[in-house]
Amino acid sequence: RYNHKFEWELLRLCSSYFVVGGSEKIFKHFIKMFDPSSIISYCDNSKFEGNVYLSLGFKLFKRNNPSRHWYNPNELRPHITDNFLRQRGYDQLFGAHFGKGTDNNVLMLNRGYLPVYDCGQSTYTWFSTYNER
Repeated sequence: RYNHKFEWELLRLCSSYFVVGGSEKIFKHFIKMFDPSSIISYCDNSKFEGNVYLSLGFKLFKRNNPSRHWYNPNELRPHITDNFLRQRGYDQLFGAHFGKGTDNNVLMLNRGYLPVYDCGQSTYTWFSTYNER
């Protein structure tokens, strides 16, 4: 989806039931069916420690720094990620004409948005070369 250096990306690993060893069983079935060479997945550090990835044979590749989000409950769009703000820019998001060189952070604060930081995410990778099948 995002990182094209990997053959597969594990987007979600969830279940409405708790089954002992369920993650491992599902993952082994996937490996058997699709014979992947590489898989990448991302773990939200605010919700999980990443233990399930280690139990599946993934290795911790990288711990990313916390990212900033902007919140203002009085706006039509109360939540804007810092990444989206950088991609689009304040002018495009709000139909303004401040132009280049204007600090997005100052504009967001002046509009009543407050910065909130998350806990970051961790990146886990799996390669068939270091896992037995």
